[in-house]
Amino acid sequence: MNYEFFSIFKIEFSDYMELLKHSNRRLECFAYPLMMFDKYLTQIKLDSKEITYNIIDSWFESMEIKQITKQSRLNIIRGFIKYLRSIKIDSDLPDYISASSNYVPYIFTDDEFEKIINISDNLISPTKKCSLQYYQFPFLIRLLYGCGLRLGEALALQWKDIDNNNGIITIQNSKNLTQRLTPMSNSLNEIFQHYRRSGICGINETDYLFAKPNELPFTKTSFKRMFNRVLALSGINIKRYDRHERGPCLHCFRHLFVTKSFLKAQSEGKNFNDYIPFLSTYLGHSNIMGTNKYFNSNYNLHIDSHKKINDYLDGVFPKGR
Repeated sequence: MNYEFFSIFKIEFSDYMELLKHSNRRLECFAYPLMMFDKYLTQIKLDSKEITYNIIDSWFESMEIKQITKQSRLNIIRGFIKYLRSIKIDSDLPDYISASSNYVPYIFTDDEFEKIINISDNLISPTKKCSLQYYQFPFLIRLLYGCGLRLGEALALQWKDIDNNNGIITIQNSKNLTQRLTPMSNSLNEIFQHYRRSGICGINETDYLFAKPNELPFTKTSFKRMFNRVLALSGINIKRYDRHERGPCLHCFRHLFVTKSFLKAQSEGKNFNDYIPFLSTYLGHSNIMGTNKYFNSNYNLHIDSHKKINDYLDGVFPKGR
């Protein structure tokens, strides 16, 4: 397939695509972002062979797409910039920039959370085939809420990762391929011990906490489907105010954990600037910017909470970019 370009960089775009082709790269992954960027350069009538940070930034501002899509396109453009530099076409584009996030989480109210817990505790399996999962689900909800774990981290847990004596969970393989220690409350530690004694799961050190009868861990999809059923029974309003908002899902308990943790720290008089690095480390983020998006919400469900958070965040995190 031939890819046409029309901007002042049309020759360089074509040569770069040819280079990718000879490198056995999948051209369709690169073609659309490059052609869109070429179209933008044509629209702004760029008449000099120089790509600046402001040009990239303005291009992103013109697109109504998710942050993850912007980041993907940015990575492709960065590759093209490197190619331009290799052929002596200078650019003042920094070596690293990140697309700004417009991700908006869903935050459960206390009433919604109570409904979810009550329904989860009394949920009955429609078939005997997956009844074990229905006994495990209420504990999973409490674990996600009580420690702010990612769903994948929770499902990967084995009993060897649980230190009930000290109330600590070891996350072996976090999102950033790191290991971290996660302290838990005394009440959650007691629930862990009760859960292990209940016979709902295996009790050996290598047994998974959320396992099928064949001792393999349940998949994320299995519990996501179950949670969708809980949401339907709870009557929770899932209206979205923005196209990039994330509707209610199991990952939202991680956001709820962050909100509750912040409010607890605030009520205890802790300085947010001192507290945020600890919270970021607890969550397994590589830096505090990874924690920033957990404070974004335009819901009116926690007006006081969000106002306090926004007041604390003012000036803490750089805006834009």
